Amino acid sequence: TLAVDGATSLKSSATVDGATTLQSTLDVAGASSLSSTLDVSGATSLGSTLSVSGHVHAGSTLRAVGSTWLESTLSVKGASWLKSTLSVEGATWAKSMLTVDGATSLKDVLSVGGATSLKSALDVTGASSFASALDVSGPTSLKDGLSVSGATSLKSSATVDGATTLQSTLDVAGASSLSSTLDVSGATSLASTLSVSGHVHAGSTLRAVESTWLESTLSVKGASWLKDA
Repeated sequence: TLAVDGATSLKSSATVDGATTLQSTLDVAGASSLSSTLDVSGATSLGSTLSVSGHVHAGSTLRAVGSTWLESTLSVKGASWLKSTLSVEGATWAKSMLTVDGATSLKDVLSVGGATSLKSALDVTGASSFASALDVSGPTSLKDGLSVSGATSLKSSATVDGATTLQSTLDVAGASSLSSTLDVSGATSLASTLSVSGHVHAGSTLRAVESTWLESTLSVKGASWLKDA
């Protein structure tokens, strides 16, 4: 053994064939190069940055008390658990599903290239803009107004519990069936024939500009006045 009570200064390299045990701290003023692995059984404290050019393998948990900055990608083979918020300044790319048990708040736009499947309700407090078609297989409930600037195509029936207001014309290519009365406050123009299977009640004057053809009898309860013979 070599016992040195004072400081030891080596101006060149020191080669040790066997194990080296230091009973106190090791202070290195310059760079340190390790040709093989570094095994530390106790806690390790780094007063400055740690730069690793190759892979880093942690056999147990890796804990960073302060902020962690990664200049390249982070690849995780297993599950990732975050106890607090995740803040991402750039784009985020997920090759598989993203499952979120709690609420998700997005302060900016969400762009999805493929299909999106929502197993529960979608609540949107602000405006929603769809650049293409919106396909809904189940019932849709709107608590407020629905504004459509372009054409709307309904392949099945449309049921409206409340009043419906149309600010422009209503064009129906097929037959229309009304289960109750039809109230029109303005003028009504029919481009073709009007067929009525039941009674017709006119609360005011009934005027026909052209000839009128009645295939059955005409019954008048009150007085009749004919301007011509």
